[in-house]
Amino acid sequence: MGDVYLCEHIDLPDLRVALKMFAPTLATSPELRTRFRNEIAASARINDRHVIRPYEFIQIGEMLAYTMEYVDGGDLADWM
Repeated sequence: MGDVYLCEHIDLPDLRVALKMFAPTLATSPELRTRFRNEIAASARINDRHVIRPYEFIQIGEMLAYTMEYVDGGDLADWM
């Protein structure tokens, strides 16, 4: 549903976060925008070491994104 980037927090330079951006090609679909928000809300309700914690939801105009905990360790496909 989007791209994920490794970023450095502006105010906390030692904190690396993952930034997941909702794909602009999907932004015109209200259903997919809702699914993206639900993904964030669902992960925020779970407190488990196997689930990435979301930090901040971002909406600027049509652009949707959120920051989340960054876990170093490679790509999921590498582990499978």
